[in-house]
Amino acid sequence: MGKHEAVTIAEGEWCNPIPKQTILAWMNESDIEVLGAVQDIITEQSTLDLISPPLKIAEIDRFLAVYFERCIRENPQGEWGG
Repeated sequence: MGKHEAVTIAEGEWCNPIPKQTILAWMNESDIEVLGAVQDIITEQSTLDLISPPLKIAEIDRFLAVYFERCIRENPQGEWGG
């Protein structure tokens, strides 16, 4: 299985628009590594600014709360998850 596109975006220089619907779909993935990459994307201003239309603060807050709770419960040891 290849690298998830969210990880590719989080790892490197990315300047293309990112559809909001894509980010919202990734926020619902079960893979903690994908969620970790999404966390990086939405907390780095350079990639956050590429999301169109922009995420609402409530969407970001809700995702981060769920993601960090999973990290505390699961203690993932991957590159992106945790």
